[in-house]
Amino acid sequence: MGFKKEINDSSAITSKNSKLNYGRVKFDIKLAQATADNGFVYEAYKLIRKTLLNYKLHSRISSSGESFRLHRKRFAKITISGKRLKIYLAVLPSKLKSTSVPFADVSNKKSYSDIPIAIKVHSHLAVRRTCKVIEAMMAPYVVKPTASLPVNPPTSNQKKHVKEN
Repeated sequence: MGFKKEINDSSAITSKNSKLNYGRVKFDIKLAQATADNGFVYEAYKLIRKTLLNYKLHSRISSSGESFRLHRKRFAKITISGKRLKIYLAVLPSKLKSTSVPFADVSNKKSYSDIPIAIKVHSHLAVRRTCKVIEAMMAPYVVKPTASLPVNPPTSNQKKHVKEN
């Protein structure tokens, strides 16, 4: 089951060669579909988004993903690749080589030249590592976080324990 739209006469666009061209699937639709398949995707998205917004970054949702800027500098972008989150960050690849964070260098693509690191988020450990990279990325800037965030995100399977008196 892919992310392609269902074929409707109104949604399919015919070209000169009578082939069907499909429009791109928008980010919010991808997020809804990935969330329906796996609730972890939305929880990870919320936590990473909250971490970025905590540094007073402004978000903008486009058809490809959600980007986070401060003034004119883009610091991060969240996209969905398949059923997983992919986070692009404005960190030099040389700074992450000695760490345990698995990343891909995408600086050779022109659209990602200002955010050259791609991190695939597929587990709670990846969420924690991404949040730590975000904290390290924002440390040299004057902007400080407005509130502290939990290091370990709660899973949907965990129940909150309440003490009874």
